[in-house]
Amino acid sequence: MEIDPCQCAAPTEFRLGQNYPNPFNAETTIEYSLTKPGLIQLYIYNSLGQRIRVLVKDQKAAGIHQVVWDGRDDHKEIVHSGIYFYRIISAEFEESKKMLLLK
Repeated sequence: MEIDPCQCAAPTEFRLGQNYPNPFNAETTIEYSLTKPGLIQLYIYNSLGQRIRVLVKDQKAAGIHQVVWDGRDDHKEIVHSGIYFYRIISAEFEESKKMLLLK
């Protein structure tokens, strides 16, 4: 679920924030900042490096954005406890971070 971007001035740097809460149980929020508009891809990977969820794959405006991951894969199945990675990809920026799902 995407949360509306902040309507304040555009950030001065691309940034992928640490998810919160972390560790998490039912859901977690991921925030990212874009200095200019463009195609954004945000994926979730399991500890084996397999992509399990596409959270964002869309054109986004410059600004601060948030997306919530509900602990489910692309098939709407609840995933197991463990370490997961999230990765953002754009024309200007690429970064990954890890998070912990505890049930």
